[in-house]
Amino acid sequence: MGIRTQMGRALVVIFASLISGATVATDGRTLADDKCVSQCDEESDKCMQSSGRDKSKQSQCDSTYEECLKKCG
Repeated sequence: MGIRTQMGRALVVIFASLISGATVATDGRTLADDKCVSQCDEESDKCMQSSGRDKSKQSQCDSTYEECLKKCG
């Protein structure tokens, strides 16, 4: 195995360790918070799609989304 291959594998291991061990995103939020926000986004999108043109349902989707985000941190 050549030196370049060894160095390449070492870099892959280092980057994988950094990614899997990271607990804070670059903007200061934790990865768990990012996952929570993503889930809120998905739920809100589904809610809005099912509400059609009903303004009352859309308003409820917005309220539910805001409550969900508050739980994220």
